[in-house]
Parts: sequence; structure tokens; C-alpha cells
Amino acid sequence: MNKIQKSSKTHEETIGDSSRQLRLLHSRGGRITKSPSDLFVLANGLPYFYVEVTGDNGSQFGIPAFGDEAIELHNETLRMEEQGAMIS
Repeated sequence: MNKIQKSSKTHEETIGDSSRQLRLLHSRGGRITKSPSDLFVLANGLPYFYVEVTGDNGSQFGIPAFGDEAIELHNETLRMEEQGAMIS
């Protein structure tokens, strides 16, 4: 009989790729330069969100996300902006 094991993954291991990309760029000196204040909802009902990050060398990166990952990216962006990751 197989036992069902609980996941031992940390929050960092379970976050989506878009949030992971945002954290990685921020850890390398990137700052959020553009992010909508709210999620978008597409015509098919799917949530959509994006964030623009500018690196310390001026390179710009767009990070899009759809569905649950969009909600996660939106929340992660808000957390990071509260911590000062936004360029005014």
C-alpha cells in the first residue's frame, strides 16, 4: 500500500514562473517600472497581468501571466512595491 506524502515544498518552490522571474530580476538589481494597479480579465474570463522590470543597465523586461499565475504575479508585485521595488 502506498502512503500519500504531504508536499514538503517551500513557498519559493511552489510559486509560478512569472513570480520567480520577477524575484530573480529584482535580486539582480531590477526595479519594477510599470505595473497595472489591477488584474485584467480577458473576454474569455481568464485573468491576465503583466509587469515591466528595468535592470540597472537599462534593459527592460516584460513578464506576462495568465490565470492563477496572473493573480500570483499581481500579489507578488504588490508585495515588492510595498518593499520599495518600484521606480517612481
